[in-house]
Amino acid sequence: QGYYKDPDNFKSNLPIYNDATCSGLQHLASMVKDVNLAKYVNLIKSENKDKPFDLYQIMAEKVQEKIKGLNESFQIKFKGIKFTRKFVKSGIMTIPYGASIIGITDQLIRDFFTLIIEVIEVKGVKAHKEFYLLNNKEFYLNDFEIKLTKKEIYILAQIIHGCLYESHPSLTKFVKYLKAINKFLKELDLNNIWLSPSGIIVEQRYIKMNKKVINSSVLGKKRKINLQKPIIEKINLIKQNSAIMPNITHTLDSANIALVVVDTLNLMDKLGLEFKLDLITIHDCYASHSNHTELLIEQVKLAFIKLYSNESFITNYHNFILEYVEKSGFILNEDNTSVTLNNKEIKIPEKPQYNKDFDIRNNNLGSKYFIN
Repeated sequence: QGYYKDPDNFKSNLPIYNDATCSGLQHLASMVKDVNLAKYVNLIKSENKDKPFDLYQIMAEKVQEKIKGLNESFQIKFKGIKFTRKFVKSGIMTIPYGASIIGITDQLIRDFFTLIIEVIEVKGVKAHKEFYLLNNKEFYLNDFEIKLTKKEIYILAQIIHGCLYESHPSLTKFVKYLKAINKFLKELDLNNIWLSPSGIIVEQRYIKMNKKVINSSVLGKKRKINLQKPIIEKINLIKQNSAIMPNITHTLDSANIALVVVDTLNLMDKLGLEFKLDLITIHDCYASHSNHTELLIEQVKLAFIKLYSNESFITNYHNFILEYVEKSGFILNEDNTSVTLNNKEIKIPEKPQYNKDFDIRNNNLGSKYFIN
């Protein structure tokens, strides 16, 4: 209302939101120095005339190509589906945060399918069978209904999950390394531990649970109660592996936010700026008032550069693990490649090597679409 009364002098207090291009993969691309992935998530230097890359659309096209390589029965099942960026986005976006193939299957069912139960008759015997109907015509290439079983949707999820890793083998190498570290530490009965760039020590230990089912009766109706008792001394390697990459990615997301806040406050003090920069952050989304938007975007970029330009997170992570192992009382051999425990030599996983020539600073500062 105030704007319409005096538009030339109206002062807006609305926050302007700027969202990063799939920040989880931006962090991973920077960690593993994957230039190709960095390009797809707009970490590469660009010009005003350049259009932003759309990772989700690129992955959708790769999924479509992958479908053509399946056996004929699956091709027939999937050929009527229009694989758009919207169809694959949730799966691709959540992979850096731990989305498994089962998780992507559940996402697809929740977002795009409706459960239907049909009665089928085989040799005179009737049975109920579950199908999932693709419920949005946006994803249809023709007018024929598409009904899939859960197993078939799982195969779609498998393809979506696989396309990202097959396109960027450096990610596969990183995940294998993290799992190898988990296995190594489990043999020493140690937790996984790392130092966040913001100075916080993060420790991960998922333990095994002993499940017990108790049969009970409430108001005459039988009930089953599932109880879980933690086994403190036993590390759950499966959970350690599934959680390590998302936990590291979240650590770096939060470190980026912390650096933005601290460095912006320091800059304002240094320059003697009297205005207050109001800031909202939601994960990888940063908001402030319109007249401060350019300053905020620059500060987000500079904080991201600080995370990755001078030091390699993977190198720091690896060295911190070795230091932690030594401080826990274990003796490393001279070249830091193994630990001896009970007369058994346990090899330390080799730190992966990546492209050292990828200039994070020059590319990120020159990117028009890193965050917008």
